[in-house]
Amino acid sequence: MGLFDDAKNEISGDSVLERIEELGINTENLTVSIEDGVTYISGSVESEEDLEKIQEEFTEGMFGGATCELDIDVVTYYTIEDGDSPWGVADKFYGDGSKFPVLVEMNDGKDAFYTGDVIMIPSLRSYVGGMKLQVILAALGYNPGTIDGVVGGNTAKALKEFQKDNDLDVNGNVDDDTRTALRYAFREIEELEGISLQFVLKEIGYNVVVDGVVGAKTTAALKEFQNDNDLDDSGEVDEDTLAALVSQFV
Repeated sequence: MGLFDDAKNEISGDSVLERIEELGINTENLTVSIEDGVTYISGSVESEEDLEKIQEEFTEGMFGGATCELDIDVVTYYTIEDGDSPWGVADKFYGDGSKFPVLVEMNDGKDAFYTGDVIMIPSLRSYVGGMKLQVILAALGYNPGTIDGVVGGNTAKALKEFQKDNDLDVNGNVDDDTRTALRYAFREIEELEGISLQFVLKEIGYNVVVDGVVGAKTTAALKEFQNDNDLDDSGEVDEDTLAALVSQFV
């Protein structure tokens, strides 16, 4: 019998965190809230194994059967070795050296690594910058200008408009509060098309040319994604496909 079966009113965020700690998981970067019988856990853990342990607790473990929504990223740490460069580390962990700006942004802007440095390797889902920032802003109805990865005046203006509309500090920077707000807002979009669809597919690992022309190659990639996720391979971004794309992107 799950802990939530007879004692839902006694469960608190603290008790959930205590149980997660008992599993040997560092809860320093996790937050838990319970609303209307749903347990929301967000933040980051240090390995896929930790994430799987938490998922199991809400399926087969102490919390089995309880309604839970997880928004947990896997953030690992890496000690720089001789010869490592930002490009090389990005290639090692993401399979794409060109994603080194993710490491720079998420490590206080350090654009050079030295032997012995310990850096954070975030999941790509948690990163919001460059072209990804522009895609998110455009999907939310803001105008970042040309979606090209160059964060200039138009993108900064669109970001400030988003911050103002969401009662955030209007500084034009992707700080922690803004990053979280952008990710949560993107999860509520109702359509995904054109260059934004292509970019999302490419970011989550599919072979797509991001040129704004949704042709046979983009459709094939979308169908491949649908097959990989047990969805109807219609080649159309229906409701279920949209939800799956969004959840893997942010």
